[in-house]
Order: sequence, then structure tokens, then C-alpha cells
Amino acid sequence: MLKTLLIIGLCFLSLALAANNLSIIMGGMSKQKAKHLIQEYLEREFNGQLKTVEIRRFFNASNMNPNMFSVIVYDHQLEEVRWILFFDAKILKNENRIEQGVSYAKPLKAQYQDALADYYAKQEINLKMNELDCRIDFNYNSLTMTYLFNPNPNEFKTRIKNLLFLLNQQKDILKLNSIFTITNHLPTYSEDIFLIAIHSIENSWQVNECLIKQETNYFDTLEKKILQERMDYLKGLNHPYSSHDFSLLYVDTDSFTKGVWVHLLVDTKEIEQEKNSYHNTPVTAVLLETVSLTNKVVSHREIIPISEPNSFMSILEQIKPQLAIKYTF
Repeated sequence: MLKTLLIIGLCFLSLALAANNLSIIMGGMSKQKAKHLIQEYLEREFNGQLKTVEIRRFFNASNMNPNMFSVIVYDHQLEEVRWILFFDAKILKNENRIEQGVSYAKPLKAQYQDALADYYAKQEINLKMNELDCRIDFNYNSLTMTYLFNPNPNEFKTRIKNLLFLLNQQKDILKLNSIFTITNHLPTYSEDIFLIAIHSIENSWQVNECLIKQETNYFDTLEKKILQERMDYLKGLNHPYSSHDFSLLYVDTDSFTKGVWVHLLVDTKEIEQEKNSYHNTPVTAVLLETVSLTNKVVSHREIIPISEPNSFMSILEQIKPQLAIKYTF
């Protein structure tokens, strides 16, 4: 096993070195020289206000430019103010200007102003949420909401709505994905188990669903406790179903004490046939498990057949109205 991992690691290293050497062979500038050029340019244009870290060669099949680099630019007085800048090192050297390789890219000064606006908007949102005994930590694809008190279900939902109201006020300024998640850190739980999925709907961020976070000990314990019961249930059916790896556990947002676990199912016979072929086994049914989130007990199981194979997300959207719980607010 160790030998296999070592071989795989050496292969990846060889590929990385080959890509870098190829770009140099094709006339590409070294990373060290490119980094010196961009730092020198920023020193001159912004009076030492902006610094750089993590320079990388941005050479791929689509641009085929061995002199294209990406670098993280940040304000050394406000290090949270940062963004990724792409630049052509050869053009920077020869023409003393930033060429980003994309026609829609904003000028560097405008990017800096956008990054500053994003920073101050997030500071303002955090200040207002602190007044509601919550703290917000921002990332591009996710937020973490830390509660400084033990909210009841209504208080929990109200704080999420408060946050979304503030986010939507600054929607054009904030650097956030159109779809992101809110992880909730509650004093009553040792882990952050509640995950709120946010989608941009009609040009505003709204709650799409509340889920149990799967990357937790809580989820692992729940899975281990229920797994054998689920397998016995499937074996007892007339139709030979097997569980697919993909599942989601939706939370009832009226109480936050129960949920419905959605499991995609495939035909066991088709799984056996797939071992000798290259096609993907289609999802033929969905298993719904109504689960108590407090004592980790399943109170109800139900099979819903799928007539036409679709994408996983299409199937989930089709099943949602049949969950018999409220999963949004």
C-alpha cells in the first residue's frame, strides 16, 4: 500500500514538474521573476499599500500562455482585503501594464475598491448581527454563524432571516457565491450539525433547505445506528434494491428535532451487471426515513419509485414535496 501511494505521489510530482518545465521551454518566465515584477509594480502604483502572496503559473490548455500567472493581492494594513489577480508577466515586463487575459476584467484600482467595499460591508453586517448576539465568519461559498445564546426554533429562524435581510441589502457589493451554505454553531451542541442551504431566487438570497451536516461525528453515529435496520428493511422488500452512496437528511424547521432522510436506490441486479460494463446504474427509487434527531430512531420508512432516470438534484426536487415536513422558512 505504501509503495503504491509513493508511486502515485511521484507521478503527480512528475506531472507538475513537466507542466512547469514545458511552460519554461515555451518561453515562460520563472515564478520568482514574475513575483518580483508584480510586487515592484504594486509598490510603485499603490505606494506600498498592496502586497502579494501565493503566486502560481496559470498555464493550461485553454490559454496556452506560459507567462500567465495568478497571485493573491492584499492590503497590508487590512489583510482581510484580498483578491486573486491574473497577469501576463511578459507584458508587464515589456509594456509596464497589467494584462489579465480576460476582456471583462476590471482595472486593478477598481478591483481594489471592490475588495474594500466588500470588506466594509461584511464589517457592517457583523456589527449589526453582534447586536443580535451572533457572529458571522465569511467565506466565498459558506458562512459560519456563531450564536452567543441558546436560541429556540423561532429565534434560530429569526436570526437567519435577519442575516439574509442584511446580506440582500448589500448583494451587489458582497463577494459571495449565488449559492452558499450557513453552518450554525449553537452552544447546546458540541458540533455544528445544522446546515442552511441558501440559493439566489428572483435576485435575492433565500433559504432553500435545512440539512444535517454530514461531515460530523453526529452524522456518523446516526448512520451506524440505523444502517443495519435499513439494510434489513431493503432485504425484506419484494424488489431487490440497494442504497446509492448519495443521500441528504432534511431537517424539520418547525421543531429542529426530527428530519427526513432521503436515500437514492438502485436495482441490485443492475449493479451486478454494471461490474462488467461501463454504463451508470440509474436511480430507480427513493427511500424516505423519518428520523428523530434527539434519540436517533426511525419512526417511518417509505419507498417511492422513480419512473424516469434523471440527475440526482432533479430527483431530489421531485421528491421534496413528499417529505411531509417543512424544510425551509
